[in-house]
Amino acid sequence: MESAPRVGVEGVSADDAAPYWKHLGVHELFVQQCGNCAKSRFPPMPGCPHCGSLDAEWIKVDDGGTIYSWVRVHRTTNPSFVAETPYVLVTVDLAPGCRIVGRLEGSEAPRMGQPVTLTFIDHAHTTELRFRPGSRTTNSPQEPDHND
Repeated sequence: MESAPRVGVEGVSADDAAPYWKHLGVHELFVQQCGNCAKSRFPPMPGCPHCGSLDAEWIKVDDGGTIYSWVRVHRTTNPSFVAETPYVLVTVDLAPGCRIVGRLEGSEAPRMGQPVTLTFIDHAHTTELRFRPGSRTTNSPQEPDHND
């Protein structure tokens, strides 16, 4: 008899999410992209929520994204975070077209549509994805100067 799949956070199979956690551990963000309709998705799942295809690949997210929504947490249920309250959780629109949630670093007030970049925090047994205000400026093409 075959054993049931291991289940991780929010009912996502640990097997489906393993590539996400592996890449996060080396400070890279990867999301799934459907091999049939090419739409990206997060959290990881065995089938595409758009077309139902089981064909998927993992694609790297090089930049951050923009804030879609946010909430300031004043009281946490996890004792590990009590000293860090208040903190801000943001839902971010990523360039590939899906959304992800993470903590926003810094004291700047968040704004919807605000650009954010990826940052990674290593903990004892996992790596946490966070965001910083601002757009990525390294390795970006220069904007043409139209004031010549």
